[in-house]
Amino acid sequence: LEDLSAMAFTGMLLVAVLLLAAAAAPAGASESFLASVVSFAPVGDPRDGAPENLQKNLVDIQSLLSSAQLGTCDLVVLPELVFYYAGIERALAEGKAALREYAVPLPPVGSNPCAFKPGQQNAAFLRSLSCTARDLGSYVVANVLDLVETGGGGYKLFNTDVAFDRTGSLVAKYWKWHTFGLSPLIDQPGECERRPASFETDFGVPFGLFVCFDIEFEDPVQVLLDEGVRHFAFSSAWVNNPPFGFATEIQQGWSKATGAALLASNIGSGVSRAGSGIYVAGRELATDFNSTAGPINRVSSALVPKTVDAGEAKRGPVRVPPSLAPPNAGAIGNCSLEFLPGVSLNATCVVLGDKNNGPQSFSLSADDLECQFSIGGSTFEAGGTGVPVAVAFSTPVQFPSTVDAVDYKGCMILPCVGYPLCSSPNWSSAVGKLGPTEIRMTADGTQDRFIPLFSIVELPSKRVVSRELDDYKAAGTKEGSGTVARIAKSSTDSKLERTASLGIINVKVLQGPARLRFQRSVV
Repeated sequence: LEDLSAMAFTGMLLVAVLLLAAAAAPAGASESFLASVVSFAPVGDPRDGAPENLQKNLVDIQSLLSSAQLGTCDLVVLPELVFYYAGIERALAEGKAALREYAVPLPPVGSNPCAFKPGQQNAAFLRSLSCTARDLGSYVVANVLDLVETGGGGYKLFNTDVAFDRTGSLVAKYWKWHTFGLSPLIDQPGECERRPASFETDFGVPFGLFVCFDIEFEDPVQVLLDEGVRHFAFSSAWVNNPPFGFATEIQQGWSKATGAALLASNIGSGVSRAGSGIYVAGRELATDFNSTAGPINRVSSALVPKTVDAGEAKRGPVRVPPSLAPPNAGAIGNCSLEFLPGVSLNATCVVLGDKNNGPQSFSLSADDLECQFSIGGSTFEAGGTGVPVAVAFSTPVQFPSTVDAVDYKGCMILPCVGYPLCSSPNWSSAVGKLGPTEIRMTADGTQDRFIPLFSIVELPSKRVVSRELDDYKAAGTKEGSGTVARIAKSSTDSKLERTASLGIINVKVLQGPARLRFQRSVV
């Protein structure tokens, strides 16, 4: 009996030890981790000092995170520009020197600013930011201005994502490769200055970093994908302009195209700059975009799987599909898509009017691009929300105050208000109740990454939301003459949905640093 009692006691002790071990198991023991992305409207007065505005935004973000009661959140992503937004407003009037006041000379990776004593410019802000990660017990990705002295009184300001671990240590920093709209106030790194950036976590998931306009290009992301990185933290201040390419639509399409997990945090200034989300291989886990809202301060969270199967990087080669007949000659015209204020895309267009509600298949061409549309039975709408059109465009674009000129290609179905000068002044515009549809893009001189876009208008709320496509493929052709991308939606819109836009885009740098591959060292 004594032996049995001893054995029972030993068994109970073993169970207790196992339970304690399970309770103390590291985050990596589970199959997922908790992530949060922040939508935040920056505050501050350009007339106030930089330290005051930097700290004011950080305090408000800390308060937002505290009220969200994140608990054991593993990683938090903050938006682009928010800390130095007031500095940009002042610099637009006074010049780059005014923005320099908001910059932070970043220490080497591996340093812990939370342990620093204020010394260098804005060191107190950097210390508070670092300590935010420590106090949350989370990895934190934030966007700051890195000040780099170049000698002789010269300097550069780099738009920079930084990552802190749970102790506040700096584990990665990344200089945004493709700046947008703020040159020469913010510098774009040159060929020798560009480096992809990633970091390891204590829950066993490596993360890559990229920022805003970078999402439209292959690199730096492809470098990291080639190395096996499948999770990415993305800060942005994305500009939304209907009828296509708004923040969550781009985010979800990029995740579908790469097969990767994306934690996307966008600024929350209003409808024109809003939209955050968390996605895995195109599947939405959490999103936050309200096309009728004003400034947005919210936290979106989701459990994200640690293992993501990105699939094959390229599914090819494939044969170029035979060209379809064009629509009736009288139906083809030229139109201009107002992409952003002051930036238009010249396109070949066909109106999908009331007489074309039945199944139809046709091709449209624009320079070195062919778009093939196969559209099932649909109920197209026209009137105050515009006319439904299918468009093909291949246009060189130089965005204002942007270093890289790009070749912008697309095959899209979208609403056009004011045809043939197409704009969509309201977010409720839709092409109608779209049936099963396939779009193929065949093009020369493209980058390998094509981004599928699909969004719908929900009824009766008229809220615009992005959707995952049923099918997406992109590959080089067997003939070696270009690349083919294909997207498809397999069903007709429901009674409470109307397609807002559907298509494929491809963006390639026309000038600027050539694509680089790196022999990278592990930090």
